[in-house]
Amino acid sequence: MAIEERFEKPVIILTGFGHPTTVSSSMEAYMFLADWPVRKQDASHRFVMETCLASIRGDGDLGLARALFASWCDQNDILAPALLEVPRQQTADSGNRLAVTA
Repeated sequence: MAIEERFEKPVIILTGFGHPTTVSSSMEAYMFLADWPVRKQDASHRFVMETCLASIRGDGDLGLARALFASWCDQNDILAPALLEVPRQQTADSGNRLAVTA
């Protein structure tokens, strides 16, 4: 059995009542997919599960498992939207105040 490797960047999904959950590895993704309701499982679900399992066993690519899991989450409307980043702009007269740029 392979040592569990973590995703370079975790996948943040929205679960029950819209709470964000961080998925950081192929094992966590596989466990989430295994808990997905049977009536909602389809060919793409099975393919992503198989890809995650291959990654867990060391036979597959970790980056591919992450990418497919994130894409599947997006297709199922559970991928958390990216947080709005407000850039910090510092000028001589603004000090350290936040400035929203368009």
